[in-house]
Amino acid sequence: MSGNSSGAADGSQEMAAVSRDFSAAQILFHSAVADVVGLSAGDYKCLDLALRAGRPLTAGQLAELSGLSTGTVTGVVDRLESAGLVLRVRDSEDRRRVLIEVTPEVETRFGGIFDSLHRAVQQLESEFTPDDLRVVHVYMKRSIEMFRQQILRLRDHAASGRRGTTEE
Repeated sequence: MSGNSSGAADGSQEMAAVSRDFSAAQILFHSAVADVVGLSAGDYKCLDLALRAGRPLTAGQLAELSGLSTGTVTGVVDRLESAGLVLRVRDSEDRRRVLIEVTPEVETRFGGIFDSLHRAVQQLESEFTPDDLRVVHVYMKRSIEMFRQQILRLRDHAASGRRGTTEE
């Protein structure tokens, strides 16, 4: 960060600090959720990705979504299957293909965990106007896209075999 002490630089530094705190709080919250249900944070996030996909996925698709190797995803799926949270099922259109399907057990195990969070979010949102919330929504959507682009950049860099700085 620049040592510039202008108002814009100060605001940018403050936003960066708050963003890092927000990211850390989310990671720690989701790690705590994983602990409550007896999963590692990585396995929990893979389960979340599979759940949010809204359809059965192949291991390759889950690997692509998570950024993990297919070998690592196989271990994740083994653990999630042992926990009763996913099933491996044959694709009805191509019996050679195996799909990962989230089980109803997920709702049983996770159902009440987020109730308190949902109430707290509703309370927090009630403190803002609809226009405020629209601005936050747009900011978050654009941030997600920006992070996805940065993830691709970093994965390309890692795939090239280079280590260290990624600045172009």
